[in-house]
Amino acid sequence: MPLEFWLDTLKKTEEDIVPELEDMAENLHDGTVVKANIQKLIALLKDDNPNELQLAQALAFIAELFRVETSQEHQELINQYMQDALKFANNAQANEYYRDIREKNRQTFSEEEQKAYDKKLFQNEGMMYCLEYYLALYKAILDAPTEAEKKKFIESKEINLGFGNLPGLWIDFNRDEILGKFIYKIFDNSIRGRLTKSYFNAKIALMKIKINYDEKGNVSAVNWEKTTLDEIMSAFRDFILILFETFQEIGIDQLSSYFFTPYGKNPLIKNIKI
Repeated sequence: MPLEFWLDTLKKTEEDIVPELEDMAENLHDGTVVKANIQKLIALLKDDNPNELQLAQALAFIAELFRVETSQEHQELINQYMQDALKFANNAQANEYYRDIREKNRQTFSEEEQKAYDKKLFQNEGMMYCLEYYLALYKAILDAPTEAEKKKFIESKEINLGFGNLPGLWIDFNRDEILGKFIYKIFDNSIRGRLTKSYFNAKIALMKIKINYDEKGNVSAVNWEKTTLDEIMSAFRDFILILFETFQEIGIDQLSSYFFTPYGKNPLIKNIKI
């Protein structure tokens, strides 16, 4: 999740983390890249408002310490840390990239032009790639007759909702494509913030499922031990409800029905019950 949503948690743990890192740094040779990275991380943790990308990169860099030193007992935990740190760094880079674009465009777009841009973005990318796709997938899961068939829409790398192959729910959130296609492009800070937070809440719920795919894209291993189908659907539903709220706030009251019509042709958003 972007740093702005968990900065308070980070600051609360700083007093435990920083002394450990300072002890570690004292035992490393001066002038080494590893020591420099730890010192940079310490400085970022002490900063009241650290740069997200720099923090993410520093967390990813110190992962190299654990790769060499860690016993087999903790190897799985460290591997997960490295994956999470790299994912955080990638997301922070994307976040900063689109923030720079928004700020550059704010210099040439009037407030009215920004509002018009946002509305067009919601009508096109937001409607086609996000709201209508997620609604169709949500209803397909609900309507599937068995739990195993419901889970297939979540686990499968590709699914068919009547218009060729599309990503399943888990892989779609794992790729984060909707952030760059839609959410991070929104000018309105309040709306973008609510969508971002809701998106990552749903993603965190989904990523509790552990899935591996083989070279052909088939599920080779799946583990639901840390969550349930009900918990996943509840988080997914919460995200869709925030989409409903923000679409109406931006001035769009009904679906365009580009491809998917699980709730009828061009229904009013306020009439859709999920």
